[in-house]
Amino acid sequence: MSKVMIHPASYDDVREAVRSAFKLFPLQVTSKKVLIKPNVLRSSEAEEGIVTHPAVLKAVVEKVEEMEPASLIVGTTRACSITGQMRRVLKRPG
Repeated sequence: MSKVMIHPASYDDVREAVRSAFKLFPLQVTSKKVLIKPNVLRSSEAEEGIVTHPAVLKAVVEKVEEMEPASLIVGTTRACSITGQMRRVLKRPG
């Protein structure tokens, strides 16, 4: 049977929603290599909804770090390399 989670949240309190998601959909990442792939297409304001909101990305990264992976990389496609567009997008305030 499929599971669905609905958790009312704002970007100010997204950490609790992320924790609930990891509890409902458990992942075994301890001592494993982990890649978190946010939707990072281009530089934009967080409120535009074009890229993964920085608050959501931060909450997911922090939760995964608590799970003690062997390594953790936040990355995306070659078209948006960490040395180029992705770095500029992730530096935006928010």
